[in-house]
Amino acid sequence: MLSASQRGWFLVIPDHFDIMRPAIREAATVAVVVCALVALLAFGPGVADLLPAPQETRVQREPAAVVRLADGERALVAWGQRGAQRARISATEQRISVAEQRNIVRFLSARYRVASDDVTQVVGYALRAGRETGMDPLLLLAVMSIESSLDPAARSPAGAHGLMQVLTRVHEERFEPFGGPEAAFEPLPNIRVGAAILKEYLRREGSVEGALKSYVGAALRAHDGGYGAKVLAERDRIVEAARGRAA
Repeated sequence: MLSASQRGWFLVIPDHFDIMRPAIREAATVAVVVCALVALLAFGPGVADLLPAPQETRVQREPAAVVRLADGERALVAWGQRGAQRARISATEQRISVAEQRNIVRFLSARYRVASDDVTQVVGYALRAGRETGMDPLLLLAVMSIESSLDPAARSPAGAHGLMQVLTRVHEERFEPFGGPEAAFEPLPNIRVGAAILKEYLRREGSVEGALKSYVGAALRAHDGGYGAKVLAERDRIVEAARGRAA
């Protein structure tokens, strides 16, 4: 049986442990860190391979387009990054204002005898497709003007349909997200598909003139019969109209 002094000594022991607990925990933490460092040095890449790989930053590869109303100016547009091919394209460096859009609608409506409400819708869709694809919306409007005179129901003997006269039989799969080939006669699907096709040709050919030559089906011919010049001249007229200068 323990004496009173012995019992008192044992009662003091827990108090000493309570005082020592923080020091013990700190020492244990240091030991764990040291062991981990030793393991990394000893095993090297084998341990590093167990760690999660850092997430790669996705590089934007879509073309960066600019839209600017400038005097017959052709801006350079970079496709992708890191020394990617550069393509010549008419474009702007600022947004087309509401007043300029109204001027464009007024001009196209009178020139092609199309109701202003319908032209307003087409202009809005061209701006939307331009933002989505990185294409110049004024170039898209010029293509529509030359191809179909802004008639969404236009058909050609060769099987081209809609505002941008897309060859539906060749690009049928592009209309699947919109419900099938009949969507070629709807303004928005037709403009989006036509803009995507023109963008691919621009990437491949490296110039607006070359892209238009392919768009009209003259890629393997010596010339495009003046098609590209007509489209670019029409775009220049649209630019002038936006400024309120068109007759």
